[in-house]
Amino acid sequence: MPSINTFDSKRSRAILFQAALVCGFVLGILLLVETILTYRHVTGTLVLDELTDEAGHYASLLENRARDRSIDSFDTLRSVFDELISEHPEQIAWLREYDRHGAVVGESRGADLTTLPIPYLQSVLTGMERNIRQTRDTPKGPVVVVAMPFRFRFPAERPLFRGNQPPRPGEPRFRAIEVALYLEGASSTFLPLRRNLVVGTAAAIALVASMVVMGVRFRGYLRSRDIEQQLSIARQVQQELLPRGCPGCEEIEFAAECQPAWEVGGDFYDVYPDSGGRTVLVLGDVSGKGLPAALLMGLLHGAVRTASAIAATSSLSEMVTHLNGFLYSQTSREVFASMFVGVFERDSTTLRYVNAGHNPPLLLRRGDNGPVLSDRLETGGPVLGLLPHAPFEEGKLTVQRGDLLVLYSDGVVETANQQDEEFGEERVLTKVSAHFSEPVSEIQAAVLRAVREHSVSAAPQDDLTVVVARFTPTGGGNGQAAA
Repeated sequence: MPSINTFDSKRSRAILFQAALVCGFVLGILLLVETILTYRHVTGTLVLDELTDEAGHYASLLENRARDRSIDSFDTLRSVFDELISEHPEQIAWLREYDRHGAVVGESRGADLTTLPIPYLQSVLTGMERNIRQTRDTPKGPVVVVAMPFRFRFPAERPLFRGNQPPRPGEPRFRAIEVALYLEGASSTFLPLRRNLVVGTAAAIALVASMVVMGVRFRGYLRSRDIEQQLSIARQVQQELLPRGCPGCEEIEFAAECQPAWEVGGDFYDVYPDSGGRTVLVLGDVSGKGLPAALLMGLLHGAVRTASAIAATSSLSEMVTHLNGFLYSQTSREVFASMFVGVFERDSTTLRYVNAGHNPPLLLRRGDNGPVLSDRLETGGPVLGLLPHAPFEEGKLTVQRGDLLVLYSDGVVETANQQDEEFGEERVLTKVSAHFSEPVSEIQAAVLRAVREHSVSAAPQDDLTVVVARFTPTGGGNGQAAA
């Protein structure tokens, strides 16, 4: 049961996390609002002011060119319009001139059909406003239309204005020029700023969205954290079920390691002395991976020890038959397990075993002429849990001092490389033979190291278990499992 301190710690972390979510959401909203307001200010004020200034520059340029070339008609003035547009095609959309009464008297090629209404132009024609502007959509993109006074007069008009009285208030004083500029043709000064504002807007939206998603999934997150902690504890418990040593296992040394593909796995091994003074060696592999396999592994692991204690005086095949019936009655037909059970009798130096559908363990010994010889321990029957009355046969052989027994799960031999070649039994045999004279811990580590080097991925794709046992009938010590 979790302690009060653990509960308070989880609650404090949850409150801090919720506070962080709220702060992140508020900051995201503020950032989004600030970015939108800044973007509107840039596009609605600064860019328009910049384009208005550029329109005034183009109007002054038109006046100077018309004056320098002594333009004397609207037709020749139109050529100056087209010339200026050809020089700045990315900025100027069109040019249009109005007379003092608001009527169109000349325009460039490509001019929009929509003209400014006369009441709209009155403030410019009478000199009350420096300019007027409006934004308009066109097939080539949005444009800013700026109307302003056009002070150029044709040569024939100039004497009419000399010596005359100034026009009365409200009377037109000038003609007007309409300059249409593409909104995207604004000064390059604003392009990086607008780009940054777009990025800032996207970042603010992403921040707000992530805070919303995290808030919605907060309970699920806490639940997943609890599950991760429970799986971590389950892995620790599962590892503690596997023996690190074997007090009482005289005349046998062993080293073993089990690496689950996930947090927990379905492989297990066991080495222990039974009530008759014999040493039992077990390696099992439950179908599937992860938590379901781990639950069944724990059930089967305990059943093996129980069956071994009950059937100490019976045959090994009867013990495995009992395990098969138990697993068949307790699980569905999709669930099964392979298992090897061996019993070493030190008095007779005999190894009796049953292989229930497992990868055949290898018994290796040094031959008379020096080469390492091997036997595959295949005698037994089918996997456990599929057939209710499956027959099992017991194998028997005599071992000598220094003989090695190597047990491994299917994850070892089925590990594939980039060429989809499995590690295979032959590589296990080669690796053990190369390290035959070394301590069992070195042999076991060498096999697993070779499997990892052969694998196409860093993490195991299946549970990996290797047990290496050396028989020392004329003396020996307690077994020891690899960390």
